[in-house]
Amino acid sequence: MKLTRLLAPLLLGAALLAACTGGAPAVVETPQGTAIPAIPTEIVVAPTPFDAPLLPPAAALAAQKALATQLGVGVEEIIIARIEQVQWNDSCLGLGGPAESCLQVITPGFRVVLVHGDTGYTFHTNDDGSVLRQGEEVPVQSTGGQEQVVQAVAVALAAKLGVAVDSLKLQKFEQQDWSDSCLGFGRPDESCAQVITPGYLIEFLASGKVYTIHTNLTGTAARMQDGTDLLIPQAGALTGVVFTFETGGQLCREIQASLTSLQTGPCGGPFESAAWPVPQRVQELEVMLQAYSGFEVKSPAGSVTVEGQGGRMPSEAEQRALVLWGNNLNKEIAAGKHDTDAGQVVRYHRSGGVAGLCEDVIVFETGFAWNISCKNNTPGITAVVRLNADQFETLSGWQQDLQSFELEHEDDASADGMTTRLVFTGEGESQAARSDMDAMITLAAVLFRTAGQL
Repeated sequence: MKLTRLLAPLLLGAALLAACTGGAPAVVETPQGTAIPAIPTEIVVAPTPFDAPLLPPAAALAAQKALATQLGVGVEEIIIARIEQVQWNDSCLGLGGPAESCLQVITPGFRVVLVHGDTGYTFHTNDDGSVLRQGEEVPVQSTGGQEQVVQAVAVALAAKLGVAVDSLKLQKFEQQDWSDSCLGFGRPDESCAQVITPGYLIEFLASGKVYTIHTNLTGTAARMQDGTDLLIPQAGALTGVVFTFETGGQLCREIQASLTSLQTGPCGGPFESAAWPVPQRVQELEVMLQAYSGFEVKSPAGSVTVEGQGGRMPSEAEQRALVLWGNNLNKEIAAGKHDTDAGQVVRYHRSGGVAGLCEDVIVFETGFAWNISCKNNTPGITAVVRLNADQFETLSGWQQDLQSFELEHEDDASADGMTTRLVFTGEGESQAARSDMDAMITLAAVLFRTAGQL
């Protein structure tokens, strides 16, 4: 896999520490002309989006080339072991000599540790690598399984954010001793054992935002700063097939998916790589693996095999929904696009208030929900959630029994007035009672609160 080879140069970091340290609604008919915030649909995903190079910054590559020239060796022999963004306090990048006059100006750049053989070399750079200064040599220790830890975290984070791995920029990788079993990122609703837990601090930059992740020493447990657990696949799950779907009928089509690839073809093969119709499908697969243990379902509508890591088996209704998810994915792959409106059961929107709130929850018949921020008229999907068995049973009951409706409420005109809208799509004949509507709104609120914990 490309990722393994290209991450390797970034990963001796923790071994050098001692020397180098100095992220529902639904109800009622909208009046004519009232627009529901749209979901972005033009999302382009490359055919195997998670198997792309994770490249170090240009400054680190410049330092690597300079050291290779200095030592008279090929650049491929120089390992980039550690990269840290730094704000140097002068124009000499913190390495000015006694007779040197350095401008006292903040200079953005990097501290880069390079390794050749048994020796580590420290370089200070400016932001683009056009200015380099060499510092002290540092001892080198074994890297153990650090490469595998960063590889797993990078792929898991990319899957959670719905982005390609090559959009992630590794900012920091350090070995740490966390003060508790929650890796220093405990949530208010949980009790963490007060025990020293060795692990790593890893930082990635994606779309201008820094994501901080704490892991244990083996990388089998990882948490983001808000307490969200990252799904770290078991051995082989990064590239191994974790979801298989076969359509029903005579013209059988098969989908095989891992967290890093998607391929399709006639049942039994041959297969070819395919594009994910939308990044959220990868996130849905991730939460599916986190929710369920391994299972297999065979039905006239299709067959699903899931190599899950969760703690429960899906109910019969959930199994049917996952077969539907596979069928929808197959249709989207064939069409080369996705239909966001398809399969929506509940959509809840609220906006306004003093804080300028704008958010939506969409709950689909497949049992997934999307949380959406629509602030500044630029909708963005902030989380993908899997309903639990009870929530899904309730949702299915509403869909089967109740008629479609829309409901909107707007506070009296004021600077902090709130607008709420509930849109429900049902297949039944009964009219929804007020208690049904309130229950839908409550479900949406619960999905918002629990998004970071699923």
